[in-house]
Amino acid sequence: AFLAVGVLGVVIGGVMEHAIGLVEEAVLGFKDGSEGLGRPVVLAAMLGGGFAVGLAGFALYWGVSQPWAAVPGIIMLGLCVSPQYPVSVALALGTAPHAREQASSYLTLAVGLAILLSPALLGTLADLFGLYRAHLTLPVLIAACAASFAVARVLSRRLEPTAPA
Repeated sequence: AFLAVGVLGVVIGGVMEHAIGLVEEAVLGFKDGSEGLGRPVVLAAMLGGGFAVGLAGFALYWGVSQPWAAVPGIIMLGLCVSPQYPVSVALALGTAPHAREQASSYLTLAVGLAILLSPALLGTLADLFGLYRAHLTLPVLIAACAASFAVARVLSRRLEPTAPA
């Protein structure tokens, strides 16, 4: 049993390393203007796919009462969260090339506030409603991220200069 778990860990680790490499390639490719994975359409698809994987992972983690579902659900939630910051930074910097420093500072501030406030918020909700119900904040936050991403995409398209006909 230990050998099987070890082999599974190596396989999952290899897959995760490859996935992280793809995200890094996409982000770096977008920042230097190259094609391929760094195109905004591909980055947007990665981010949207991450949101979908996160919601499915939460459904496994929270909705299925069997312990076997918790681990894959948590892994899927990790796959949702892990590309959000680097891909969001790449998209924001690509959308606002004239204000890269400002966009980067706003994103860094938002992430810092989320890291600071999230544990306190989850702990407070867990004290009031129980930890099981407090975890319902996860799909709400995933949906809020997806909605803000969609609004940002619409706004960035409106701000793009149009070519004269």
